[in-house]
Amino acid sequence: MAVKTVHADFAGRPRFREAFAREVEMLGRADGISTARLHAADTEATVPWLAFDYVAGRDLRRHVRAFGPLEGDMLRTFALGTAEGLAALHAAGIAHRDIKPGNVILSPGGPKIVDFGIAVDIGTDRTTDASASYGTPGWSAPERYTGVSADPAADVFAWGGLVTLAATRRAPFGTGDAGELARRVRQGEYDVTGVPEELRGLVEAALSVDPLRRPTSEELVRALLPEAEPDGRTGGGAVTDGLRRMLRDYWRGVDDAGHDPGRWAAALGAVSAAGLGASVVGGGALGTGGSAGTGAGVPWVRERPRPPPRLAAVPPAGC
Repeated sequence: MAVKTVHADFAGRPRFREAFAREVEMLGRADGISTARLHAADTEATVPWLAFDYVAGRDLRRHVRAFGPLEGDMLRTFALGTAEGLAALHAAGIAHRDIKPGNVILSPGGPKIVDFGIAVDIGTDRTTDASASYGTPGWSAPERYTGVSADPAADVFAWGGLVTLAATRRAPFGTGDAGELARRVRQGEYDVTGVPEELRGLVEAALSVDPLRRPTSEELVRALLPEAEPDGRTGGGAVTDGLRRMLRDYWRGVDDAGHDPGRWAAALGAVSAAGLGASVVGGGALGTGGSAGTGAGVPWVRERPRPPPRLAAVPPAGC
């Protein structure tokens, strides 16, 4: 189990309690094989807390750097697992909005999507969305720069990037400062060379600049499931059973040896809904590479009033 609390210094402030309560509510609705599960919470306690699955393992970037790209059925299982996690969130009305390598942990039991710090209800309008301008350059969808309402298509866009990184050890939009990454994203200048042919069509569709041209997370799941289910069933049961069979048969070579609980816990506290509302980090990109899921530096930038719009950092406060 992992237990997360609001920092005692912030527990008396209504905005932090409200943000923490929203995060708990989001976690409680997430019910996928590939999402961390909420077990208990008390948002009215003197120091609000929640308890959820402790996910041991390396994040995606650290795993491929240490062991190389995923291949064959292992890669397809990763693609299906992350798509299933997104489909579960979207079916529950949740837009994650920060899908990136640091927020996907490769655990011994399969890939797990973590960190609901800037997740919101699908359709939340930007005018009432406290975290509308938060995201990670190179992983945030192009429409996030134009102020649209929260939409699952942005998570699907990031899924295309995850599969590219898993298959090639390269992010689809490369490296560079936040402005250059934003330009490549808006222009659709991605590189998916090395993604296997059987997955490339889905990945390229997911990375479309036009969100209407992207598949839904449910369509990704249907496309990635084994073609024939033994009992002929369809729907959620077939998805669950199919993914579990693929995890059992093909998920190999993943353990928790590279896991650092201290860094993992610190990262979850740093990028949290309960941290929203504190002053935004200013002054352009803070770094390149790394990921919040491991506590490393992240290329966050402040949104500015003139084009091109930027995405702002979630400040490390509140948890």
